[in-house]
Amino acid sequence: MIYTTSHRILESQIDSTGHLSNVQYYAFFKSAFYEFLNENNFVDLVSPKNLWPIVFHENCSFKKELYFNETIEIKFYFTDLSSKHNKWTAQFIMYDDSMNEVAIYESHHGILDKDTRKISSLPQAAIDLVNRYMK
Repeated sequence: MIYTTSHRILESQIDSTGHLSNVQYYAFFKSAFYEFLNENNFVDLVSPKNLWPIVFHENCSFKKELYFNETIEIKFYFTDLSSKHNKWTAQFIMYDDSMNEVAIYESHHGILDKDTRKISSLPQAAIDLVNRYMK
């Protein structure tokens, strides 16, 4: 499965050059990830064990400028889950109104045990969720 969300670009997200600020691309990708987590009750799956997702590395490739009032669509899926079920890779693709690729964002995550401050394994229900959105 692929998770999809859309947003309209606000005037406050435009930089001094007249297009979407680079930091706003990251904000949209992070927003899409947290929307996915919330809509799929991820917090309910990990919080009883005091776990929380963390980011190890992220990379964004910008392909096209975006402007005020454009609508963007973000498609998100997982591309990898480690054999220990403690790290995963997520891919996000942003599209403009014409469904042209605008940016690609890849992030590498882990799951932190907030008590021990060490990387832990995902609970089985969270593993199942990741696998459902694996491409």
